[in-house]
Amino acid sequence: MRIAHTPVDMAREVALVRALPPEVGHPEILGEGTVEGHGWIVTAEVRGRNLHEAWPALTPAEQRRAVGQLWARAQWL
Repeated sequence: MRIAHTPVDMAREVALVRALPPEVGHPEILGEGTVEGHGWIVTAEVRGRNLHEAWPALTPAEQRRAVGQLWARAQWL
């Protein structure tokens, strides 16, 4: 589950995910809405680590590989 400061932030993310082709790979949206002025989204669990959190511990070679994998996914767009 993720919560945003404004409903607009989550609505944009939901619209983006729904517009992406399945080949890009993204978690399935299970629910979304607004509570007390905050947008929220619930997605299916995805195995793996958050790249932002893992990045500092990666070797330069692993960082290059991660960037290459991200670029390969972006090519589908």
